Amino acid sequence: MYRTIRVFGLMLALASVFTTQGAAADDPQADTARKPPSQVQYTSEAHAALAAGNPRHALALLNSRTLRLSPVECCSVEGRAFFLLADYAQARRKLESALRLRPKHASDLYWLGRTYAASGMTALAASRFQEAHWNGLDTTDLHYHWAVALESLGELLGKISQRKWHENAGPPAEAGSFSLGMFVVGPVPAKTGWVIVSPPNSAIHQIHRVLEQQPKRGDALLLCGEIWAAVNRHKQAVSRFAQAARQLDGEQLTRCHESWAASLLALGDYDAYLKQVRTHMRESDEIDATKMAMCYERAAHGVAQRGDLKRQIRYLTLSVELQPDVERLITLADALLEAQRADDASRYLRTALEDKPTTSQRKRIMQGLQRAAYLASPR
Repeated sequence: MYRTIRVFGLMLALASVFTTQGAAADDPQADTARKPPSQVQYTSEAHAALAAGNPRHALALLNSRTLRLSPVECCSVEGRAFFLLADYAQARRKLESALRLRPKHASDLYWLGRTYAASGMTALAASRFQEAHWNGLDTTDLHYHWAVALESLGELLGKISQRKWHENAGPPAEAGSFSLGMFVVGPVPAKTGWVIVSPPNSAIHQIHRVLEQQPKRGDALLLCGEIWAAVNRHKQAVSRFAQAARQLDGEQLTRCHESWAASLLALGDYDAYLKQVRTHMRESDEIDATKMAMCYERAAHGVAQRGDLKRQIRYLTLSVELQPDVERLITLADALLEAQRADDASRYLRTALEDKPTTSQRKRIMQGLQRAAYLASPR
């Protein structure tokens, strides 16, 4: 009798352990990453196989007679396994079946959202992520994939609104912080005490939820920078790209440098822009003289609009050194003539004349040479 009670007590204790660990095990990407594998307990061997990235083994266990899971849990495990195997049609059917039996199960909603996103059904994905959050799931992976879906849908800042900061609420919330469930984008110009806020159903809100918990997560920093760049907040974008570059490698690092360069160009920081272009080329192993020459031309055009003739000539000279085509030679000569450097302008114009210019280009070259001769003549 005593032995029977002892065995029964042991079974209750085990059941209690599995019950308390069940919520974490439902989503292998939720909190298990914070613990060493030896300290993580799963509701079944199939769940452990999924967490270990072995979906085929999980499916094999489901087909064995040794594993005892409820029909709804079998559908859930199969759905996740098929998702990991990139069989999204099967994954969708299994997860939808599981949700018909338990409609508010947060983890199944999350994985169905991932499946919809992988299948190109982005709006449905965002809706499932939102439902998963409403039903209690609050992980960085959920917020990240929700942000990706919202960014794809163009919901970068969402339906922004203005809020007046009440005096009894303490000091005004700073840009980049959360207040009353909203993300503070920044102050309202010319309206003291007012701030612009973005709702939870926006990419910027969700990606900052990720960074609130994981401030050094590289893919999140990269996406955050791209969102800020897309809404023409390039200072914020550059800051995020600089942080992301320290955490990334491979294709993501290449993408980061490319986006970083574009934001620097938009800000008019041309030396930093050119440095990032060169870094991007090194990272992608694509040293392209034509592309680099065009970047120097963009920088030259930008500084010309500011009236910085000296830097314009420097950038154009570097462009010509990389790819001395007729049009670049004429453009450089025009800038040199503007700077009263007639001899240098004549040299580049004669080089252009020897490079088979079109009729139109030849006419411009001859006009340039006449102007250079006039400037060089004694007064």
